[in-house]
Amino acid sequence: MNKLNKYYPHLIVNVMLSVAFASSFIGLFFFTYGKDVEKNIVIANVEYIVDSLLSFPASLLSDDTKQKVKTYLTNVKLGDMTQADETVSNNNNDLVRTAAIILSSMLVTIIVIAYIISKKYELNFSEIIGQNLILLCGIALVEFIFLKFVARNFISANPNVVKKKLLDSFIK
Repeated sequence: MNKLNKYYPHLIVNVMLSVAFASSFIGLFFFTYGKDVEKNIVIANVEYIVDSLLSFPASLLSDDTKQKVKTYLTNVKLGDMTQADETVSNNNNDLVRTAAIILSSMLVTIIVIAYIISKKYELNFSEIIGQNLILLCGIALVEFIFLKFVARNFISANPNVVKKKLLDSFIK
């Protein structure tokens, strides 16, 4: 085996394990911590739009009228969404279950294949696993920091677009 070809099995095992560990972690991470962050992002965007839409008209209202509007909004009865919520919850649970099966199957399969290649080419499998787990810790840290400090504070909503749509609907 020439010098270049002897590094290919090591590279292949490293890439396989890196991809398997990273994709499994990212799937698990986003179905757990990421979904909560996403929910908070949506809530923050909606609150931003509502605050922006109400800031100008509310400044024209008297304190008494503002209080009446708040009371009215507090007492608004929303429709029963129990059935729709249950359907969404069931669909989400099915999606999480399917993703867990696919990701864990992929992870186990790739680890077995990487082990076989390591044995065939006399590679130190435990050292390769250790290196990839260190890499995974780096990926996990970057993902967590990004979601915690960047994505969580990202406002993608543009209240001016909503104001324009409202004005257009009034004009028509």
